[in-house]
Amino acid sequence: MNESLQQQLQSPQHIILEQLGVLAVKISLSPIELEMPPEVTNRKSSLSFFICQRDIFEILSGTDMLCISVLQLWLLYLHRLTIEKKNDHIYGFIDPVAIQGVGNKGEEVQNYLLEAFVNGKKQVYLAPYLQQGHWQLLLILPQQFLVVLLCSLHKKPHTLAIKNTLILVVEAYSRLQGTHILSRKKLQFIAPT
Repeated sequence: MNESLQQQLQSPQHIILEQLGVLAVKISLSPIELEMPPEVTNRKSSLSFFICQRDIFEILSGTDMLCISVLQLWLLYLHRLTIEKKNDHIYGFIDPVAIQGVGNKGEEVQNYLLEAFVNGKKQVYLAPYLQQGHWQLLLILPQQFLVVLLCSLHKKPHTLAIKNTLILVVEAYSRLQGTHILSRKKLQFIAPT
């Protein structure tokens, strides 16, 4: 075996993919049930979700849209990582199920986000957001009146269906924080180019 191929097989990416493949074989008969503690996404109670073999294959193939369970697992991992790195006072996470337009009323989404900002008191919230069959990542900085849209399709923030909801929520959050009306900024939406 040549040296270049040997290095590729020992790369961190290859090792992770190999471990995922082993995990997929292990869970082929029954899915793994995981518990999302309420503090991860500012919910009132724990949330159970399942990871099954198909989810692992979606990650390995890289061709399918990620299912919501995979994103919840990712949020759980990031939450644990922020605790380990002692950054949990900076970063918060938004439950992707709670902010989707499908199955949620606008008022429910507003209440959830406002409660998350007020109770969480974080500087930055990561919010996976599904729009038109495509996952995007929103970085919400309510104290800075800023939302950053990260989209692999390079969609612009003005296309966000949740935009008006975010404007209302950050405005309400600002009022609750006692920000004087004259010093309140307009919520800015940006996307890297």
